[in-house]
Amino acid sequence: MTKILYWIDDTHDVGKPPSPAEQRRLERGLKVTLSIQKIKERKQFDELLAKLDGDKGKNVAGVIMDYQLTKVGENGLWAFGNTWAAEVRAVAPSIPVLGISHEAEKLIPKLRLESFLAFFQRDVLMGLHPPFKKVSALLEGYTQACEAFAKQKEGKPAGQELMLDLIKPPRASRDLVGAVIPTKLTGHWDQETPHVAGRWLWHELQGRPGFLFDDLGLATHLGFNLHAFGLIYRKFDYARYTGAFACDERARWWVAPVRELVEKIIGQKIFGPVSNARNELLKAFRVAKNDRTKLVSRAHPNKSIDLIPDCVAFSDDEVEEKDRIQAMFDDTRVDPRDANPPFGFEPRRIFEPVRH
Repeated sequence: MTKILYWIDDTHDVGKPPSPAEQRRLERGLKVTLSIQKIKERKQFDELLAKLDGDKGKNVAGVIMDYQLTKVGENGLWAFGNTWAAEVRAVAPSIPVLGISHEAEKLIPKLRLESFLAFFQRDVLMGLHPPFKKVSALLEGYTQACEAFAKQKEGKPAGQELMLDLIKPPRASRDLVGAVIPTKLTGHWDQETPHVAGRWLWHELQGRPGFLFDDLGLATHLGFNLHAFGLIYRKFDYARYTGAFACDERARWWVAPVRELVEKIIGQKIFGPVSNARNELLKAFRVAKNDRTKLVSRAHPNKSIDLIPDCVAFSDDEVEEKDRIQAMFDDTRVDPRDANPPFGFEPRRIFEPVRH
């Protein structure tokens, strides 16, 4: 039986739920039945809460919740989806709630996002190329976190061991990863813990530098540009993150095994940065000598090709994915929000040319 994905929206013309064509696309991409709930009165939401409470997540894949619900009730009042999301979690904690809005995530106070497992802009989710794999990874990963909670009830490992089982870190990183798991996730889990664990795994462990590279981070570490990395990334499947919330559209690679893997590929030890071996890697991948200059990375703003970028930085304080660049370490500064990053994590860096 196909599970139901509820879409809770208002009836205001700005907050249009998916059209029939968009609905069919979402249903095919996510392999769910989409149930559109256009809320006019608060009592409609109360009725849905009762239905979710009775189901306990057995036939429900999740809930997509509009962040700003306008013209609800006789007086056309505003309601905030994060408050309603908290109510869904209270009655049915095994059901993940994803937030949507016309607003960008950076414009919404962080405290108002914490009731959502994750957040998407409406136009992106309803576009021609929706992030199906990201949404599916969130729904499936949350199910894994809830199953971990159930195992704890059966007398199986709790706290830190549950998290490590979800993360599946390489043996060499297991102790370090264990040390960075938040204290509130290392003790006994309650019904709320899978949500907290899910947010940490998606937003912290996978959403920032530290134990895991994303595609640009790993490309920079290896000394390649993204075009080159697109040709060779399958060679690094051994280092791929395969734990909860793993996603092809948001691929991650463990930092620890990369050096060892490169040394195995080129058949010799590496001294200094891994990127020092990029020419040997290109030879091992049988890239023609004349084509190699097209594949190596260049530091912003296109410095000498002999200078290999040593980090990934954001071009400004907005910290948008599209604004990230390969940069020389000396041309960057630490993002103020990461002045004291959790143990084991590297801080995000912002591009800022040093003027001598």
